[in-house]
Amino acid sequence: MTDATHKGLYTLIKNFFNTHKIPYRENLVGFASDAASVMMGKENSVSVKLKADCPQLFVMKCICHSLARAVTHALKKLPSYLEETASAIYCYLRYSSKRQQALNNLQVILDIPEHRLLKLHKIRWLSLECVIKRIIEQYSTLITYFEYEIKNNKKENESASKILNNLKNPYTLIYYEFLSHVLHLVNGRNAEFQAEDTKIHLLHTKMETLFKSIIEMYIDENHVDMYDAESINFNEMTADWLPKSNIQIGPTAKAELNSLSPATASAEDKLKFRVVCRDFLIELATQIDMRFPFKTRGIKMLRELAFIQPENLKNTADITEVAHQFGYDVTLVHTEFKKLKRFFKSNTEMRANVFWSKVESLKDANGEPEFPLMPQIVRKIKLLPHASANCERVFSSVNLNKTKTRNRMETRSLCGILRSKSLIRKKKSVFQVNFKPMLKMLSSAKYEFN
Repeated sequence: MTDATHKGLYTLIKNFFNTHKIPYRENLVGFASDAASVMMGKENSVSVKLKADCPQLFVMKCICHSLARAVTHALKKLPSYLEETASAIYCYLRYSSKRQQALNNLQVILDIPEHRLLKLHKIRWLSLECVIKRIIEQYSTLITYFEYEIKNNKKENESASKILNNLKNPYTLIYYEFLSHVLHLVNGRNAEFQAEDTKIHLLHTKMETLFKSIIEMYIDENHVDMYDAESINFNEMTADWLPKSNIQIGPTAKAELNSLSPATASAEDKLKFRVVCRDFLIELATQIDMRFPFKTRGIKMLRELAFIQPENLKNTADITEVAHQFGYDVTLVHTEFKKLKRFFKSNTEMRANVFWSKVESLKDANGEPEFPLMPQIVRKIKLLPHASANCERVFSSVNLNKTKTRNRMETRSLCGILRSKSLIRKKKSVFQVNFKPMLKMLSSAKYEFN
């Protein structure tokens, strides 16, 4: 990226605040983006420039992008033919209705669900698990189909032969079962953090749970439970690591591996398989820790955010790091937080929004707010970003509306369409939305030729 690109994005953000007459340095609380160097680089990125202007700015790499990239790097520890085979199967069937019909006929005969094979989209965060699950579901059908293709094709079919050989490899299905098990854990978190409501206060707990779920597949569970995520030695072998024969690979993969006869796979080969799976898990844990560094001050601060859920209030010792992050006097915040805990010692069984509204409404004997700082801090916490999924959805909507055939659409009209869509989705009914303020933005005059 050129220096002009960095400056352009940085200037665009500042101009947004100026256009809406919002004080820039005081009101820019958080910034989230994918890990592209232009956005999150260490030297001359947008985040560095914003951080220089606003030292208290909370900067967060999109957790959804981070998890997707972590899986991509970890996959390099597994045999490369696994991904290649998944893509090759889809490509082999995609452009031939005759092949698709032949596969469908086999599904009917073998009483297998009549589902199509899915395409592996490397830029889509959750696609790999879906592709693998579909291959597992259709595994016996695929082997029968490609055997038929090779037998009845007069010309040598190199592509079909290669796919069939890979499918008949006794470890291929087990690798897919193992991947399906692990990806289910990762994608569960990924899907959860694509939600539009506030999730930042859950981020540390959820990521620590995911991290521990991965490493306890090759480290003793009791050892993992004893320590926080930042204290566990997960990438250098210790006495607490499980023996090779006990490395967890998921219940289905374990059953498939144990069912292999000694003639097909020796005990040594099975141990080697488990070691390869462990290498994948170690790399996945390493990549997660690199993108969500549990030892850093900013990530540790996230642990304290759990207090905004009323039921977690009594279990939070203090919020010193939160006060420091937002530039508040640490002593004042600590004192008010302790007072809040005593005040609501046995009355925290209510929804978060109701609870903090009640806190904000409380007055002392002089009519002043009983808790002047805590509601302010909670509002800022709710503004903190944890992912860029919402932005990705807007980009998709823009591309769907401003197409090649509608390339003269003005930005104002596009904003009107996007806002209308957002309101309809929130109200869940067209009849509950007042469109009058948007009619000017959607005027047909906007599309007239000059």
